[in-house]
Amino acid sequence: MEVDVRGLSCPEPVMQVAAAIRSGAEEIVVLLSEAHSVANVKNYAIEHGYRVREATKGFDYLLTLEK
Repeated sequence: MEVDVRGLSCPEPVMQVAAAIRSGAEEIVVLLSEAHSVANVKNYAIEHGYRVREATKGFDYLLTLEK
């Protein structure tokens, strides 16, 4: 599942990732444009049992969350 939250400010990125987690997705790819949102989404995912891989894609951030 992909969640594109580029251009959104907190708490919206975390809320959209929370919805993806609640859906039961085993793998979620999150595209973000704000560094502070990366930390918030990463912490939320870890708290909910996901492993997080972090990368950049151009000027954007890419998080892969895996159960």
